[in-house]
Amino acid sequence: MKSKLIIFITVYLILISPHLFSQEKVTTDYRIGPKDLLDISVFGLDELTKTVRVSEDGRISLPLVGEVEVEGITKAGLEKKLSQLLEEKYLQNPQVTVFISEYQSKRVSVLGAVRNPGPYELLGRQTLLQIISQAGGITNESGREIIVIREAEDGVSTALKISIDDLFLEGDARLNIPLQPNDIVNIPIDRIVNIYVFGQVRRPGALGVRRSNIPTLLQAIGPPLSHFKLSSKIKSHLRANEFWNFLSS
Repeated sequence: MKSKLIIFITVYLILISPHLFSQEKVTTDYRIGPKDLLDISVFGLDELTKTVRVSEDGRISLPLVGEVEVEGITKAGLEKKLSQLLEEKYLQNPQVTVFISEYQSKRVSVLGAVRNPGPYELLGRQTLLQIISQAGGITNESGREIIVIREAEDGVSTALKISIDDLFLEGDARLNIPLQPNDIVNIPIDRIVNIYVFGQVRRPGALGVRRSNIPTLLQAIGPPLSHFKLSSKIKSHLRANEFWNFLSS
């Protein structure tokens, strides 16, 4: 079942990725922010060709025009603004080109069970599925949920838990949430852990099972020999080297 789910997710992301993500469109809509790196050139004037990084307060400094407020402006908007500033004092009909070579102000981090974990540029409005697609899709080490950690304006972080089955298999569009700058998308790796089982079961001993897969554990130990009760409560995840004792009830 797990392998079929991963195959379905991979095929699903491949099929929808051209529709979910258009590099050209989101780059056009992207609004410049602090720490972005800009390549600026003016046609015919090599001395005005500069690579500049946006300061923390959203400004850049260029020859002739001095400091310019750029935060919140699109690429096309900045080209128009710089053209107007140069035309006011120095040039006639200047042709300014702006290329955003590094998107540092709006990033998300993808961790855990994806093929290519790491930071990703948040270009325009992007959703959870789009970012997972960029990260290469979910691997067969994933558990059953995705955790999105988001920092509020007051500095307090919240964790949004999203079921992988509901998002991919059930197709619940409400779970394909739009991401925000500095979100952390964590798909926990469902590692195999050793569990020690004894008591009223047919196959006691050490078993290697995935942390989230309690049904697999119960299947592996076989039907109980008699009515039983556990010595501790069943948890949602298994821990390494746990002891499960099935006592006669």
